[in-house]
Amino acid sequence: KCKADVFTSVAKLEVLLLKEIQELENIEKYIEAEEFRITELKRISRSIKMMNPVNTSRDREMYITHPINAFHLVRRAAFEWDYMYALLNDHSPHERFTNDTTHVEIGDNDYIGSIDALLRIQSVYELNTSDMALGKISGRRSIEHVSAEECIDIARVSAESPLIPNAAEISGIWAKEALLHNPSTLDRYEAMLIQAESLKRIGRIKESMLIANRTTRLQIANNIDLYKDFDARWDAIGNQTSNDHGSDKDHEPRGNHNPINEEQWLEDEYRSLCRGETKKTPLESKGLICQYRKGAYAYAVFKEEILHTDPLIAMFHDVITDEEVALLKQLSLPNLDRARVGDDEFSDIRISQVSWIADEDDPRVSRLTRRIKHVTGLETETDNILLPNAEDFQVLNYGMGGHYEVHFDFNKEDEGGGNISEHIRLSGDRLATFLFYLNDVEAGGATVFPRAKVRVPPVKNAAAFWFNCKRSGEFDYRSLHAGCPVIVGQKWVANKWILEKGQIFARPCGLSPSTRDV
Repeated sequence: KCKADVFTSVAKLEVLLLKEIQELENIEKYIEAEEFRITELKRISRSIKMMNPVNTSRDREMYITHPINAFHLVRRAAFEWDYMYALLNDHSPHERFTNDTTHVEIGDNDYIGSIDALLRIQSVYELNTSDMALGKISGRRSIEHVSAEECIDIARVSAESPLIPNAAEISGIWAKEALLHNPSTLDRYEAMLIQAESLKRIGRIKESMLIANRTTRLQIANNIDLYKDFDARWDAIGNQTSNDHGSDKDHEPRGNHNPINEEQWLEDEYRSLCRGETKKTPLESKGLICQYRKGAYAYAVFKEEILHTDPLIAMFHDVITDEEVALLKQLSLPNLDRARVGDDEFSDIRISQVSWIADEDDPRVSRLTRRIKHVTGLETETDNILLPNAEDFQVLNYGMGGHYEVHFDFNKEDEGGGNISEHIRLSGDRLATFLFYLNDVEAGGATVFPRAKVRVPPVKNAAAFWFNCKRSGEFDYRSLHAGCPVIVGQKWVANKWILEKGQIFARPCGLSPSTRDV
């Protein structure tokens, strides 16, 4: 039998009544917490819908190819999604978010990387900070502008970036921009402090001190205790000044530069070419023509645009079809991975994802390899494992601010004979590069050759071709080139490196070491 004697005592009934009142309070607290949770989830849902109005594949591409939209997407995924999942914790709908979805790992490094991409674009192309903050880049607007908090994040990353030549100055400009976007009191304090630090780094001490004094007054007036490290941060900068202003640096004239300033001259020339500012003189343009080039067979002719004669840098138009472009993308997508340099390491000098496609993967890929032979006259067979005449196709997808800094395609680090890979030892170095452009890029993404003053725009179904070695077999250091950052859009390319030793009859030595190809 169940013991039931509460009703027999008023004292027990009073305890029961108090228990009911307590449970009612608990229910109300639970309802209040649930209402808050639902309200927060609705807020997050409205925010995502507002910033992500994507209905079609075209909408998706337009959205993610704008760098500010991409930045916001990464930021939401890195920070807001964790909060959203925490709100859903221990509730059955959470399972729908975690199961049967594409697995994407994202973290703080992605957020920092997206800021680095914005800074890279701004630095190379000299974009206006206010326009970027409003989401106006190359004639396109983002869904939402950059908030004060985000401006401060960009300023912080810029201040610590070794990759941006004028990092301290750009940091101060972004901090100043934050003050124009209705910052909170704490954000206003941090923005002013970063601005003061930036001015001190570039040697504008008096202006820095004025802002620092206003920062201190703001701290006192608002009783801010979270930022007591001002003196430490201020002293850490020291009294050193920075020559971050590119305009303050003196360079030798182009074409007659001092070897001591070679690195800086190349950096300036690279950036100028990316912006489309460097032009050839009439004398340098002599011999640059468009022509129909006969292929290996009499019936095959190709549209050739000669961009430089020594070394030869050319562009071939309409050498790959839309169907072949789609095939290369389709084959590469499952295996795309972050591109590496040197000893198989990730590096900020190369931001893209890469996949390798062999001729045997599809007969149509083999046909593309043979077409390169017909266009260039060079041997491109890859079926001989011991002595291939070319490497497999390397397909690359450049995303937000994707680029590849100035580099050589030949193995310069192995010049002394050490650490040579087996295929280079057997088949020789990368004599030439054939680079298919698989799409048009809305803004940015050109291939540039600083020492040759050549800029190759990414044109869909076209290809760039150049020699990395002279006919004598010596490395041609004039082949130094770079992939400019993508501003808006994305960039797909597929390149094939043609190796040296199989070309003994296709490209024999000349009568002198300086024999030219044109």
